[in-house]
Amino acid sequence: MELDSQIFESLGYCFFLLLLAIVFRKFPPKKINGLYGYRTATSMKSQEIWEAANKYWTSLFIKVCAFNFLFPVIGYFTFPKYIVLVTVIATTITLLLTIPFTEMFLKKNFDKNGKRI
Repeated sequence: MELDSQIFESLGYCFFLLLLAIVFRKFPPKKINGLYGYRTATSMKSQEIWEAANKYWTSLFIKVCAFNFLFPVIGYFTFPKYIVLVTVIATTITLLLTIPFTEMFLKKNFDKNGKRI
């Protein structure tokens, strides 16, 4: 695969994820559901937690997606033949890190029963 093609695919992937994050922010899930939104056992305890979790996670998701645009550039200079792979792996790791950060936010702001602290 050509270098130019890889860099555009990597940037396109990052752009797609950022667009997805913006869609989540623009159209947050209204009610607790098992299909759409930030869904964990903690976030689904109450409507108040659900709304707070989705708002926090979406904000974090957008920031992480903006940061992820660095990965194609890093891949270009470090592993030019594997820019897409570097981008996908690094992006996946950073997106997975949003889960523990969101759970820490919820733990800090809500008790075990779903009441705001």
